[in-house]
Amino acid sequence: MIDNLNIIDILPDIMAFELINQAEYEKLLNEQVRRDAVMELLLLLPNRQENWLPRFLMVLKKNNEDRCADLILPDAATGKTQLAFTSTPW
Repeated sequence: MIDNLNIIDILPDIMAFELINQAEYEKLLNEQVRRDAVMELLLLLPNRQENWLPRFLMVLKKNNEDRCADLILPDAATGKTQLAFTSTPW
């Protein structure tokens, strides 16, 4: 997921869904390494607000990032999310 997500394309929608603020947007946009920007985003989102996951999944699906969205699984017992890893190549 980290290597395949085109963060530049999804950042405007992440802002529109109010998942990050302007300063976070600019920091992610200016990150030199895409992988670092994706990691930073994935660290930011769960700590920003409750119920972030449905909106983040909508952003991914809206931007044709279905494969990435399908890798994020909510844990029914804890309410936390986890990444599903598969050996299937992209």
